[in-house]
Amino acid sequence: MLLRIRETPHQLSLPRERRIANVRGAFALEPTRRPEVVGRSIGLIDDVMTTQATADELSQVLLDAGALSVQVWVVARTPAPEH
Repeated sequence: MLLRIRETPHQLSLPRERRIANVRGAFALEPTRRPEVVGRSIGLIDDVMTTQATADELSQVLLDAGALSVQVWVVARTPAPEH
């Protein structure tokens, strides 16, 4: 349903701000699937969430396509970096 329309470098070594910029505009909804999204609540499942940049970008793509709401369900969350 969601397509990566632009290749992006691996996120592993990037700080949060760079991760956000890295995934901005990198995803789109498969156009023929739009009717399945409009007016619906959607659940995204992620195996590991680090900074939430990808989940936020995917959620925005779905909301822009007409989703009523998006929930992100995560199996594991990495600890926040120490400052």
